[in-house]
Amino acid sequence: MIRIITLIGTAFLIGIVWSDLTFDSLGWETLRSGGAIAAHDLAQIETYYVRTVAMEAGGFPLITVMMLLTILTAFWQWRLDVPRWVKLAGPVFLLPTLALFLVKTAPAAQAIAAGGISAEGMSVHAHALLSVHLASFALLTLYLTVQLLGFYSTRK
Repeated sequence: MIRIITLIGTAFLIGIVWSDLTFDSLGWETLRSGGAIAAHDLAQIETYYVRTVAMEAGGFPLITVMMLLTILTAFWQWRLDVPRWVKLAGPVFLLPTLALFLVKTAPAAQAIAAGGISAEGMSVHAHALLSVHLASFALLTLYLTVQLLGFYSTRK
């Protein structure tokens, strides 16, 4: 049961990051140059993060709860009879994802949602979110792959 919760939590987080990436990708063309993102694209990114931050802060913090639940169940697997490589996947893939969320994602999303910054400043935050969400997407997808391989390799 714990492993199923881990799989569901990871899939949920991948879905959240994918949703974020649909808006973050509006800054893809200017990521390498570091230039300002077009005003209409910045407006869409800002609207998305205003809504997301307000939802997370104003009610039940679903994303935070799912992230913590996924991490807790990943570490609970150390008590289960699963291959060691499955157990090690939690610290290897989830802890960097959590660190990125706490250090980069949350502050940048809150800065964009708060508004009152220049287009250049907002572009910097949007580019940071794009980079961090790409890394998080890769880490979570690798973790889900390891969990699925472990799940099916030990299934009787």
